[in-house]
Amino acid sequence: MDGELQRTARQNINAAGLGVRNLRSGAATVAVYVRFLNLADVDVDVIWINEEGRGIRYGQLKKTQYLDISTYEGHPWIFRESGVGDLLVGQPGRMSVYFPKRENINVISRVCVLITFPLMSLRDWAVRAVANFVEIAPVALMTLPIPASQIVGFNS
Repeated sequence: MDGELQRTARQNINAAGLGVRNLRSGAATVAVYVRFLNLADVDVDVIWINEEGRGIRYGQLKKTQYLDISTYEGHPWIFRESGVGDLLVGQPGRMSVYFPKRENINVISRVCVLITFPLMSLRDWAVRAVANFVEIAPVALMTLPIPASQIVGFNS
């Protein structure tokens, strides 16, 4: 029953759509206890990359929510904005892929990973803001204050 519940609760995500390449979990040897804390202003999907390179969604975090996970060294994790798919980063280190590492082999403690947006230029933030307000439909494109000739694929 527990295995069935986990299968239905977790969503498999195709490796090709993760935004990262050639990632797989290695052998499970050293246990690491992690707390993923969402400091972004958006909902975040916490995704483990399994041995086949597939993403397994372990949970969705709202702002300031956290998720305690028991994982292993060599098991990569990524963080994506729910519904949008943009990669976020884990602190410390501002890494788009988090690789758990046990700090002290003799002490069992939980590592806190802070999930935030990556450092982006003002242009990237502006594009993101516009994209969040625009519906992706041909009719919606006509409402933008730009010439129709500039809309790629509009006349096709």
